[in-house]
Amino acid sequence: MLGDHIRARRMNLSLYQTELAKRLGVHQMTVVNWELHGTLPLAHVWTELVEFLGYYPGSVATLGDRLLGMRLCRGLTQRELADELGIHYSTICWRERRGQQARKRCVSARCHVSQE
Repeated sequence: MLGDHIRARRMNLSLYQTELAKRLGVHQMTVVNWELHGTLPLAHVWTELVEFLGYYPGSVATLGDRLLGMRLCRGLTQRELADELGIHYSTICWRERRGQQARKRCVSARCHVSQE
């Protein structure tokens, strides 16, 4: 789970939850919820969170997974990414859920998440 990744990295850096929260610009209880209750960060926090972890902690097994990862790493909502790509936001939602093959115009360097 994401919370396990966050907690492990925070502990390795000897940071308190309040310190990480301040660093990420969120409330301390938000960090608690991520770590203990499995809630997910909002899109705008992901960029800083991935930077803090040093990697994207999600799956990249399907195209939908990679699309979701790229979007979150850039801190974009589904609507923002759809606007950038010139497509309807429901297409992003559908692709992320189903991992279906997207048209060539959606799969570009802008939509790349490494599979390290």
